Amino acid sequence: MISEIYSKLQQSEPTLGLLSEIHTHWNENESPSPFSLRKTWGDLTPIAAEQWALHNKAAAKLPEWMHAGCLFERRSLEQCTSSAVAKAKAHFFQSLIPDLPILDLCAGFGVDSWAWAQLGRSVTAVERDPSLHNLAVCNLSFLPNPTQRILSEAEIEFPKWDKQSVLFLVDPDRRDGDKRLGASLDAYQPHIWPWLEQRKSEQHWLIKLSPITDFQAIQNHIHQPFDAYWVALGSETKELLLHVHDQASGKKDILFVHESGYADTWSQLQADELHSPSTSTLLFEPHSAAFAARFNRELNSPLYRSATPNASFFETNFQGPQALGRRYRIEAKMEGSLNSIQRELAKRNVHEASVTVRECKLSAEEVKKKLGLQESSQQYVFLTQNRKGSVAWLVSAS
Repeated sequence: MISEIYSKLQQSEPTLGLLSEIHTHWNENESPSPFSLRKTWGDLTPIAAEQWALHNKAAAKLPEWMHAGCLFERRSLEQCTSSAVAKAKAHFFQSLIPDLPILDLCAGFGVDSWAWAQLGRSVTAVERDPSLHNLAVCNLSFLPNPTQRILSEAEIEFPKWDKQSVLFLVDPDRRDGDKRLGASLDAYQPHIWPWLEQRKSEQHWLIKLSPITDFQAIQNHIHQPFDAYWVALGSETKELLLHVHDQASGKKDILFVHESGYADTWSQLQADELHSPSTSTLLFEPHSAAFAARFNRELNSPLYRSATPNASFFETNFQGPQALGRRYRIEAKMEGSLNSIQRELAKRNVHEASVTVRECKLSAEEVKKKLGLQESSQQYVFLTQNRKGSVAWLVSAS
């Protein structure tokens, strides 16, 4: 389908009209009639219908691309980096990485390359899939500062650059078709690890990995200095980014991305938090990225008092930035058996609550059933277990 769309876009003026009509309908929030499409566009109708169906997702994930009139394909749209994340990474590393030529060895849909090109960087992007390459070339013709695209293999292009001062962008393929390759780093393609070990001084590498990658395995596998950044957008942790370079110190941090395309860091937000004391005690649940980076294990201090044995959530007297995690106002703290906690909740006339469990043998559904609670979005019960029994917090949004 990608090749068909690209081919018709190049060869047929009516296809340009079709795309214009698709965008017009979408901007007016008006779904085109299938009958009208068939009558006007004939055998191009499936393309029109597919593109229109992808517009809502594209508008949320790649708004600049959607408004520019780009074409989308379902799987690549689902798997590509959002423009906000791509721009935030480029802006963040712009000041950390000299103005080197960039070689993107696994360009894919092309969003990361595009974000760097927006900053005036010289970017060459390599993609081995002809259909995906053609789609990217088509889309970049609609966008400012297009990258140079090459249809080739990373294994062919890398030796042409390996002795230069350059920034390599790498997003190794962690799938074989629809099958995940799991934790085996040696199975990722391209097989970059030997290249990385021969890295020349002044070269920089940015390696994108799954956020759930075993970080200890990474540390054992890479014998080059690197810093690590977990990238978060909203409540999700999107990726783990390794920055391999001469001055790396083993630093770990989290980039909290704004929709505007910039990011705050965990370290800076933590420093800012000291200036925001709360008048009451709050229950704090760190962002998922903090667990991925194991920062939750470093929080136990006068600022944060661990509420569970393994630091799953905390009590704190500081009202910090929302990006760091969710904070709730504590209405009551209860300890003992689940039956005693149920009685205490009943005394408070609490019959509905959303239940979150951490470090507990029972699931949230099992706890909710034992406490006799119906689901609610207005108040919450957090529960953990220790040697003495259960501990529960009745909380509300702070």
